[in-house]
Amino acid sequence: MANLRRALRFVAELLFAAGARAVLPGVRGIPDRLTAPDQATLLEEGPDDPRAYGFALTHLFGTARMSVRPEDGVVGPDFAVHGTRNFFVLDSSIFPTNIGVNPQLSIMGIAMLAAERMAERAGVTKF
Repeated sequence: MANLRRALRFVAELLFAAGARAVLPGVRGIPDRLTAPDQATLLEEGPDDPRAYGFALTHLFGTARMSVRPEDGVVGPDFAVHGTRNFFVLDSSIFPTNIGVNPQLSIMGIAMLAAERMAERAGVTKF
């Protein structure tokens, strides 16, 4: 539990550093909404009881949707974030929606395709 609480604090601090205006920790006994980076310490001081922590883990679909046009998505067909250089997304977030099945093989396939394309652009012929 100590490692979990330390990790939650780290993630909250990371989210605030990235520009989050609020973090919703989902921990009973902690405020429902943290609104300042200094509140992240509450997570490391959180309850020892594992039942106080409500987590749901899932693949995030569609959060960085792939599209030819930047107006319609975050990532282009080259897997790069529109308007950036050398910043790529290679997971289920590029899918337009939840595909309804375990995405492991699909994610592995797009990661391999993206790696091959990046290697070709860099002039690497074997990897």
